[in-house]
Amino acid sequence: MGYEYSVTKEGNSFSWRVGYKGDITTIKESIDNKDELQNYMMAVSDIKRVFSKLIISSSYFIIVAVICFYLCKKNRKILKDVAVVFLLASIIAFYIAIEASFDLSFALQDIKMHYLRLTN
Repeated sequence: MGYEYSVTKEGNSFSWRVGYKGDITTIKESIDNKDELQNYMMAVSDIKRVFSKLIISSSYFIIVAVICFYLCKKNRKILKDVAVVFLLASIIAFYIAIEASFDLSFALQDIKMHYLRLTN
């Protein structure tokens, strides 16, 4: 998604490199920005997790749809026997993908807010 961070220890303090699409800013950790840096770190992790969930659920939905299409073309009798299972599996995968896309949208707004707070 383009957001990144790295933390290095310099003596008794920490130096954070936060960035978005190659635009890197170095920030010294202090009492004033410690919570915001932690929130930024958690937001980056959330985006990675939610994006992975979206990819997996979308892939699962596509696989179920391809199998259903193949069985429909190959033999309609088999499809009638397991149609309910495929329908439920595709509905669940579609629901999870939609939910993950909303979560990703909220996570991107959240990280943008934290990034702007840190860099301005």
